[in-house]
Amino acid sequence: MLSQSSKVRVNKMSLCSLSRRGDFRCRIALVIPCYALLCVMGFSVAARGDQPPAGRGLAVYGNLKAFALGYRSVRVENLVLKKDRVTLTFHDGMLYFPAPVEGKVRGAVFMGTGTFQAAVPPNEFELNNVRRLLKADEVASDFKTAVLRFTDDTYSVLGAGSQQDSSPPLAASRLAANLDARVLEETGANLSARQMVSILNRESPGFFFAEFAGGRRGRFAFLLDAQARIPVANFEINAGERGLIYAFDKGLSAPDIWMAFHGEEEYQLGRAQYADANDLIFSRY
Repeated sequence: MLSQSSKVRVNKMSLCSLSRRGDFRCRIALVIPCYALLCVMGFSVAARGDQPPAGRGLAVYGNLKAFALGYRSVRVENLVLKKDRVTLTFHDGMLYFPAPVEGKVRGAVFMGTGTFQAAVPPNEFELNNVRRLLKADEVASDFKTAVLRFTDDTYSVLGAGSQQDSSPPLAASRLAANLDARVLEETGANLSARQMVSILNRESPGFFFAEFAGGRRGRFAFLLDAQARIPVANFEINAGERGLIYAFDKGLSAPDIWMAFHGEEEYQLGRAQYADANDLIFSRY
């Protein structure tokens, strides 16, 4: 039984979800360049005693943005990756990885056959939205390619058994090279900047993004941002939702949000933190 305060919060989340969609489609994403150490696309590096020098921040950002494959690769069969309410299954294909940044692999490109499945959260607005846009009761699709960027433990699952590989196929390298610019153009979000902030702030849990293509749903993307930075800064979703599944709509010249959701544990508790709980303040002193 939810407490009264919890009931109010759950109802308020639904109202925020309802208002966010109508506003976004009329909005033109603004790209504001900032210095990599302090803020990139509206993200800040938290004030702390061991704050890294500017040179380190720029180096991390440059390495992430390069996203150059050729470090390791692995053939996978029926490999399952679970991210909150989303399940990715890499049925058969190859995974290619870039060199580590700050000691860990932060991305991957998959080529082969896979499936994406995401159950709709217990929210009537989200269920109605998925039914309206996809004519389905869940978000599900096959895919032939996937490009992933992350700062969490994803590599520990995907990279198991990988071997050194200095010659990834050209098609995989192109997928890696084109992702950043396309996401920036379509949403205003700078993935490399978001990863950099996550790494330098030692965020836990980390950040995850994946774009899929080649299946019956066409090209679409899944974002899991525990600190809700991209949902707020680039999608104007500010009720604390961590996850987004969206596709770029050429007719609208904007992303069409298929589903937005809080963490699974938050639905179980019946309450969630709003996005401003993760605000950061930078100080040079």
